[in-house]
This record gives sequence, C-alpha cells and structure tokens, in this order.
Amino acid sequence: MTNNATKPKLFKGSDLNVNPSQICNQALSIVRRLSTKKFSAYLVGGAVRDLILKIEPKDFDIVTDATPTQIKKIFLSSKIIGRRFQIVHVQQDKKIFEVSTFQSKEMIEETWRVGNSKKIVQNTERFFDGKLSIIKEDAFRRDLSINALYYDPLEDKIIDFTDGVADLNKKHLRILGSPGNRFREDPVRILRVIRVSAKLGFTIPPKIEKQIKKKLNLLKDVSKARLFDEILKTFLLGYGLNALKVMKEFNGLNIFIYDNPSRIRSKNTAKLYDILLASTDLRVRQKKYVSPHFLFAVLLWPSLMEEISKVNNKKFTVRKTLEIASRKLFDKESLLVSIPKRYVFKILDMWRMHLQLLMPNPKRVDAMLKHRSFRSAYDFILIREAVGEELQNLGAWWTEIQNYVGSDHENGIHKKNLKKASYLLDTEFYN
Repeated sequence: MTNNATKPKLFKGSDLNVNPSQICNQALSIVRRLSTKKFSAYLVGGAVRDLILKIEPKDFDIVTDATPTQIKKIFLSSKIIGRRFQIVHVQQDKKIFEVSTFQSKEMIEETWRVGNSKKIVQNTERFFDGKLSIIKEDAFRRDLSINALYYDPLEDKIIDFTDGVADLNKKHLRILGSPGNRFREDPVRILRVIRVSAKLGFTIPPKIEKQIKKKLNLLKDVSKARLFDEILKTFLLGYGLNALKVMKEFNGLNIFIYDNPSRIRSKNTAKLYDILLASTDLRVRQKKYVSPHFLFAVLLWPSLMEEISKVNNKKFTVRKTLEIASRKLFDKESLLVSIPKRYVFKILDMWRMHLQLLMPNPKRVDAMLKHRSFRSAYDFILIREAVGEELQNLGAWWTEIQNYVGSDHENGIHKKNLKKASYLLDTEFYN
C-alpha cells in the first residue's frame, strides 16, 4: 500500500457500531467549537479505534486544520507544547485534551526551517487548500494503521486511508511504513505497539517483533521524564499484566526500570511484579484509585534490597540504612526513568513505614495506623506474602489489629495482648 495511490474509505460511525454516548462531552465541545470557527476537526487515534471495538475510550485526541496559534486563540484555557512539532493542551472542566494540527511534509519542513508558529499561520492557505489530501498525509505519518482513523462526531463520519478498519476486523497490527525506520524516528512507538498488543490482545507480527528487538536499546536515548510517563500509560490503565507479559518477550523491563537483567529474570521478582500488576489491573476495573508512587515503590523494591545489602554497616539503624540505600538507588545512572520529586518523597515514606510495620511496636500501633503511608505499606506486606516471603504472618497480624480498632473495643487497644514481632530483612532474598 502506497501513500499516493490510496483513496479513503468512508464509513458511518453507526455502521461500525460506534456509540456516541461513549464520547465525553468536553471532547465534543472542542470539536464543535472548532467547527463553528470554520475549521475541520476530528477525533483521531486510539479513541476512534476503541469506539469501533466497543471499548470505552479513556483519552480523546483531536486533530484539526487550525494552527497551534489559532487553536490557542479559540480556547483561552490552553497551552502550546513543544517547539518543532507543536500541540495544544486544551483544558475543559479540569480535563486536558491534546489538540494537534494535521501534519504534512510541507508543514514539517517549514517547522524545522522556521521553528515558530507565526510562519505556519502565514502559510496556512498553502497547507490546507486540499483538506482531504492533508488528512491523508497526516494519516500516513502515524504509527499503526488502526490508530490512523479519523472520526467526525458531528457528521458521524469515519475516514480511513490506511485500511485500519479492515486491520481491526482481522486483529492485525500493521505499522505504516518501515517498522525499523518508524522506531528510529521515535523509539516510544515501540512502547505504543506493546501497549496496543496488551490492551487488545493482538499478536505482534514477526516482522515488527524483529525490529522491536533490534531497536529496543534506542529507548535509552528517550528522555527519562518521557519514559516515566510511558510507564504510567503502560501499567496503570488496566492491562498492565498483559503488557508485562508482552515486554518479557523483548526483555523490555530492563529499559523501563533498572539495567540489571539477572535480577529482572529472578523468579521471585517476576512473581512480585505479576502480583503487583494483577492487583493494579483489578483496582482499575473496579474504578478504584491507583497510585503511581505505590507502583514504583514495588517495582524498585528488588533494586533497593540490593543497595541495602551493599551498605554493610551493622552500626546503622534500619532507617539510616534505608536512607543511604535509597539515595544511592535514585542517584544511579542505570535508573532509566526520571521519577518526579513528589513521587520520590511518597516512595521513601512508604518504604520507611513498611519497614516499621515489619517490626511493630505495640506502643506505636495507634500512630502507625494513622500514618499517611500505612495503607500502602500494609498492602505491600500482603503482596510480599503472596509472593511466598516468610514475614511471620504479619499481614494477618496487621489485618487483625485494624479489625480490632474498628470494633467497639477501640479504646482498649493497648490492653490487647500484642506480641512484639520482629523481622530481620533478608537482603539476599532476591539474589
């Protein structure tokens, strides 16, 4: 299939079982507002794909023939992001929507040459004199055929230049253009392919799989902050366990977390991650809150244990040892993601509380139960015991304490015969 020879296939959304009620009102409002200003606007990408598959979309991206500057003038609560390839974040009712301008070869070349939106505005008529043509160019610059579908919710019209609808029906993943070249242009596309495969249950074809293995190391050149965002998208949207299984085929978790293949292949670590992501997926399905800091606290736990084992100073308290080890962990160049400071603080807080729960002092039970990190630290005990670690049945112990506090005997908590438990950290567990 070639770009020049392709004519679009047009579908009615209703013919593809698109349910308009699954489109959020804020996204519709943005499309409608652009339309009233005489601009074309479409839902694009994963949202359209999911609507056709009868999956309720979580995010709605919008593409238009309005330039970034024009978009910003229309929506006062908006912000232009990026330099070479600008997008606009439009805020509607505290939600952020990504609104981008159709990408064409001419526009990309002009953007690279000029580097600002003013020149783009001046040349708008030249870029958009043929709107169907510009949509085609934009479509073939996307990653997967099933992500290159354009939906006009006002006219219930779907435009398909890439046979994306046919690929959806065949459960076929197809990269537009050469997989190697597309991954080289933007290595994050590797992660998008993995996520789509995990979410939809589509098998990654051998040709793409081969290029993922060859180009996986390019992810090390992606900014650490961007990789952090990609981890959240991969593991916190309800299909994290499936994504992990796909990543294992490429040993991709090393790229995400920590450059130590031997530990990632550890059976105990593998089970820890499986249980973590299975419980996270369950919380997403139950529409419960999932915490980024809890995810990273557990993912980094094996690495923390390794750093603790290197401290080798028996004079240090447990807290001191933890502080030294965690500082070394977060300072390591082999930590391939940049975790925002607000999450680092919460991770450290959870680890400290977790270690306290492993050595409970009856005189401090009340204070620990009221601590902001108690719940996450307690949940981690349950996960570690589910892995098979011997923690002196502390999960049941803390469960009993919470039940007792919630009973009519709350005021008598210190009268309960609490046996002080102790637990020595087995720093060799993950070796």
